[in-house]
Amino acid sequence: MKATDRIEDKIKKLLALSQSSNPNEAKAALLKAQELMLKYHLSMDYETDTSEIITDFLDIKYDKYHLQMALIIAENFRTRTWAGRNKLYYIGYREDVIASKSCLDYLVNESYKCYSRYMYENEASLPSITKSYSRYLYRQWMEGFVSGIQDSFDERKNDPEYELMLITPEEVKKEYEKLNLYDLNLRKKEPTNRDAFDAGFTEGKQVLDRRSLKGDA
Repeated sequence: MKATDRIEDKIKKLLALSQSSNPNEAKAALLKAQELMLKYHLSMDYETDTSEIITDFLDIKYDKYHLQMALIIAENFRTRTWAGRNKLYYIGYREDVIASKSCLDYLVNESYKCYSRYMYENEASLPSITKSYSRYLYRQWMEGFVSGIQDSFDERKNDPEYELMLITPEEVKKEYEKLNLYDLNLRKKEPTNRDAFDAGFTEGKQVLDRRSLKGDA
């Protein structure tokens, strides 16, 4: 088995673990997959046949918060992203795209579960919940959740070596530019419900704020 195949196999196994029902194991596996992927690309010869740039997508009925998560992931997994009809796309080197898709899928599912838990735990203290108020709370909570994810990744960038590893390869940038797409530019709003925002921020901060698994491929 080629070294590149062993690396990809290890990444796939870790990404499979990221779907574990054990939340700590899942988060740690996802971070380890990212760490391994970044280390792998530091020594990888991008002119070899194994350095394939691909485009893939995640089927999802997305909203602006899913788009924001997709952008954060792209910045941290050396990919580029854009939106289509019920699809969020990634372009980049194969392992980066695999990791980006898995991370987005994981975060979207976690956001649903965490928000549902928030509503259940606070149902008694909330006023009569109309559909419009429920949507309002969702927006406030998700603003916090996305901000927490961003904050968690930003803290990891304090390591200069880590930040250097996140630079998107020029080849990927060029392939993305050929698509002639509009860059996503989603503005964040100031929270008007601090309780919901802070609850979402705490969950977003913790969802990836775990140490990665030890060990190499």
